[in-house]
Amino acid sequence: GHHSGQSSFDLSTGSERPDPPARSLVPREHGASMELAFPLLGAFALGPPSTPAIAYAVAAILAFVSHEALLVLLGLRGARQRERMGGAARRWLLALGSLATLLGAPAVYAFSPAARVVTLVPVALALIVLVLTVRGVRERSLGVELLVGAALAAVALPVALECGATLETAVRVTLAWCVAFGVGTLAARGVLYRQKDAGRGLAVARIVGALVLLGGIALALFVPASWPHALAPAPSAFAALVLGTRPPPPTKMRAIGLWLVAASTITLVLLVGGGPS
Repeated sequence: GHHSGQSSFDLSTGSERPDPPARSLVPREHGASMELAFPLLGAFALGPPSTPAIAYAVAAILAFVSHEALLVLLGLRGARQRERMGGAARRWLLALGSLATLLGAPAVYAFSPAARVVTLVPVALALIVLVLTVRGVRERSLGVELLVGAALAAVALPVALECGATLETAVRVTLAWCVAFGVGTLAARGVLYRQKDAGRGLAVARIVGALVLLGGIALALFVPASWPHALAPAPSAFAALVLGTRPPPPTKMRAIGLWLVAASTITLVLLVGGGPS
């Protein structure tokens, strides 16, 4: 964001003191970026992409990048930030929103009927998240974080269909990502909040991680054809088990993030390697 150059007078030193820097309008949620990027990469790897699928994916990325500006304008980053950053946020939102609409609307119109219908899933989930956020439910709350993960994973649904996947495969792949991101979110939150909740989050991460791991193995054994989708969340479940059992200090969040990126990369390989089934 552009800084106006205003400053305030520091009485203790008798000198001009610059205001704290204005908030950037680029989203800083690296975890959310990952939750958008990995499912899209996986969907594009399912087959040759159509031009509308590429245009839609770019529009979705632009919409994601514009959300910080929307939160600033709605006053959800505080009145001070809205006052200082309002103009820049409005321009940012108008530019990115217009571009996203110009790319996204014709793309969705050109989709196959099935792809057009499933586009409603991420849109509906995103609207629910927005309504909850506006109503004061913190975006860091567990429910909202899980909803955001599901919304971002669902963005890839129509892309998978446009790349030649069947509806069943597209849904299975999306559910696999939702489970993987959900378990990863529980693990990261468990480490981050373990002092506040006396380790309850870590216990939940361990239990859910173990259940997802065992459930995936059981499903792969009993329904052999579904093994890539059944085992796709296993890397994140394993990471949750390790982080829940031997949690690093919360200061090592970058290392935890790398763990989860590595887990998502293995998930991507499993889903792409399994191919449309």
